[in-house]
Amino acid sequence: TPSRTSSVLNELSPAASSRRSSTGLEDAVFSIALFRVPGKHFVYYRKSLCEFVADMAERYPKCRFVCHVGSEVDDAQIQEIVAGCVGRSVKIYRYRVGDKPGSHWTISALRFRTLWEWLGNECVVVCDIHDDRKLMCREMEKLLNDMIHNSTEIGHTYWKASGGNNSCPHKCALPNVSPPKARWHAHTDGGICIWRSGLARAKVRSSGLNYLTHTTKCLSQALEIPRGIDEMICDAFLTGCKVFDLPSIATFLPHRHRMQTHSQTEDDSDEDTDTVVKAPKNARWFRALFRDLEEVDVGIGDAGSSYRLSKHLMLAVCAEVNQTRKKAQTLRFLTAHDTYCRVCLDGGKLVCCNSCPYVFHRECSRPPIPASLAASSKWFCSYCVSGNKVKTSTQKEKSSARRSVGAMERTRTTMAKKWRDLGIDSDESEDEE
Repeated sequence: TPSRTSSVLNELSPAASSRRSSTGLEDAVFSIALFRVPGKHFVYYRKSLCEFVADMAERYPKCRFVCHVGSEVDDAQIQEIVAGCVGRSVKIYRYRVGDKPGSHWTISALRFRTLWEWLGNECVVVCDIHDDRKLMCREMEKLLNDMIHNSTEIGHTYWKASGGNNSCPHKCALPNVSPPKARWHAHTDGGICIWRSGLARAKVRSSGLNYLTHTTKCLSQALEIPRGIDEMICDAFLTGCKVFDLPSIATFLPHRHRMQTHSQTEDDSDEDTDTVVKAPKNARWFRALFRDLEEVDVGIGDAGSSYRLSKHLMLAVCAEVNQTRKKAQTLRFLTAHDTYCRVCLDGGKLVCCNSCPYVFHRECSRPPIPASLAASSKWFCSYCVSGNKVKTSTQKEKSSARRSVGAMERTRTTMAKKWRDLGIDSDESEDEE
């Protein structure tokens, strides 16, 4: 809850009583994330985080850390991660996010919350743990110097998405970044984000919006969660809070980075054989760390749960520029779908059409939906096939689809009458409007 978060962050902020905001990185708060990405080397990212914490603690002696980790990161691995900053102020959030495809990106999205939830006057920095630290530190100092020169409180790096400023489906493009006639618009890049204490944090807190609730609501209504959604959710939230409406509030720079390299070891090939660094001399500090560790159940649902999507919600992911390969990568849209089955007007385990807002029970659809297509999220309903929305369909398939639509509409009319006789609003009139 907000009150619990506020009290925890207040305890972590000894500079909160200071009236003068910190302007440098010497006492910055680093908000970082670690989670398991399917098909990636988890050992590499965990080692990157261990080295990041140790390097930043040495470079900035007064810095603090807020770590957002997945439920797969156990206490022994957390102890290894924070071994390089024993005695510092460290806060750990451990999230349970379910088994929905791409759910690990939820943790990446939630690391942004520290930017405005931190109650002290220090700078808060969100950054990627796997970036080369020498280059990252130069870019952080460059961004902070530009913020000080421009007298701004927010500094974000950005990536380019295809289409002009008005083409962002969720209307949350970063303002005043791309030229008026440019064929691209900008979104926050989580590589480096810096917030200084001031009006921006106050604006978010006074908006009455909760970022954890906002993230959970968006992602619980998605069939799958694509890469890059974490930064889009952050932009959508800040747009809703009207943070960027404040005059001269933000400085933006393009994201420059390269991957951090490690020396290859035998442990890299087998995650389960990794040894853990123990610090018995600091047992009291570790006990306090785990006592304050906060477990958070995000509750975005599992892969097998019912996909009930709100009609009013539209959360779209723009085409992201792959800065490593220098070519655009298109991320599919997560569009709003109906709440109830198109045919029987009831809820349950529903399958979404890949082309329109309609959802169906497998047995209600005509023809019935095969289990293989229901799991692949590449299924098109008979309404779209008969309406020429599926270009690959043949004339025979279109004729069959029109007969299927007629049968489903007759069933729909019968079910609507049944719901009305029971005194239950079937939402049929709403759909016709």
